Amino acid sequence: MNAYRTSFETLKGSRTLNWKTNIGLVNLDIELKNRKLSFSVSPIHATIIIHFQNKAKWTIEELSSLMQVPSTALRRKIAFWQSQGVLKEDQEDTFVLVEEQQGQQGGEDVLMIDSDEEIESAMASAQDQKEEELQMFWSYIVGMLTNLESLPLERIHSMLKMFAMQGPASSECSEQELRVFLDRKVRDQQLIYAGGIYRLPKTS
Repeated sequence: MNAYRTSFETLKGSRTLNWKTNIGLVNLDIELKNRKLSFSVSPIHATIIIHFQNKAKWTIEELSSLMQVPSTALRRKIAFWQSQGVLKEDQEDTFVLVEEQQGQQGGEDVLMIDSDEEIESAMASAQDQKEEELQMFWSYIVGMLTNLESLPLERIHSMLKMFAMQGPASSECSEQELRVFLDRKVRDQQLIYAGGIYRLPKTS
């Protein structure tokens, strides 16, 4: 993935890729003693059940520590595997893999996206779209600072509204959104901020 990101940055110049590892679906085939089940689940659901491949019994505390996921959130995710008869609570906060289930042979495909993942995915998509829109303004900002050397946030925003946010197909951003974007450029060492003024770093 790092090699792909590097190639993308080389091709696209000032743009980069940020991998969203908590979004999407994982296709799983789970083979138990008397059944085979197929699932399409979120990455966190897949991670939970894969741990039971190595050890048949886990406590919430153990999984929470290993996965770096709060125990309350983890318990909600495990509830899905309980509903499918794949895991059961052996004792309080201790879960085991159900290898055999009475009267069940084979299995059916199950597609599972819980509300948490749908919300996260929608929020991430909106954030990605806004980030792409802000990135489109970057060339304008670089041009401004190249010609005028340094500018405050308010002046950059007003000039963008004048030159880059005109027309029905143009994107818009608030002053606060622009501040967050410019501050990120400062952290990435693509801008310098001092005394309320933004400027480009000097090139050697």
